[in-house]
Amino acid sequence: MYTVRGTGVSMSDMPGDLLYDALKQVPPRPTISNLQWIMGTQYLAANDLDLLSISLRFYLIVVGGPDRPLSKEQFAQQYAQDRQRALADRAAQRGDAQEGAASQGIFAQMGQSLSERTAKLGGISETFGQLEEASANWYNNIAKTAEKEKRKALLGSLNPF
Repeated sequence: MYTVRGTGVSMSDMPGDLLYDALKQVPPRPTISNLQWIMGTQYLAANDLDLLSISLRFYLIVVGGPDRPLSKEQFAQQYAQDRQRALADRAAQRGDAQEGAASQGIFAQMGQSLSERTAKLGGISETFGQLEEASANWYNNIAKTAEKEKRKALLGSLNPF
């Protein structure tokens, strides 16, 4: 049985799931003055720094892990790479389209351009339809909320308590 010095308290008296032991003294944090810092006074040894770097690596592996989201720099780099890849793909497609256009006649090129524009306008039409639907839903929700608040105000004025 372990007894804490000078307190008369034994370890068996303390609960087993206690995270903080108020009976233990916390060592004071080492502090140095500005002059000591300028002169190069050190409280950490090289071994302490090695232990700190090992625990930091362990922390980064455990907390970071493979599912950690990308940092801002990594995200910007990946975005730039994706952008360059997309531009290269577009340039390759344009080159293929120009080669195909050279083999086709002028009316075939005009028909192809017209069909591409029609497809783009169809996409814009769908987008505006979705915007209209979202606006209508938003307006309906606002109207319902206003009606509920009017009803609550009327009932509150009739029954003040």
